[in-house]
Amino acid sequence: MLFYYYVVPVTDEQWELRSSLEAKPTTYSSQEAAVREAKKHCRRQWEQTGNSCGVRVRTADGTWEDHHLIGEGDEA
Repeated sequence: MLFYYYVVPVTDEQWELRSSLEAKPTTYSSQEAAVREAKKHCRRQWEQTGNSCGVRVRTADGTWEDHHLIGEGDEA
């Protein structure tokens, strides 16, 4: 199973961290802060469940960029 955290711009100064488990989104003041937290959550998800996990960031043109992937043959 592949689990994702999504970092999405809300405004120029706010970024939202969402998960594929549809938990309540969390807002951060920068993309970097949101990605950093997503990576922490992803690592914890991998350690607790063994499920592969990734972080995707929505770009300005609306596409998704993969920023982090753990599992799927990776040894963390």
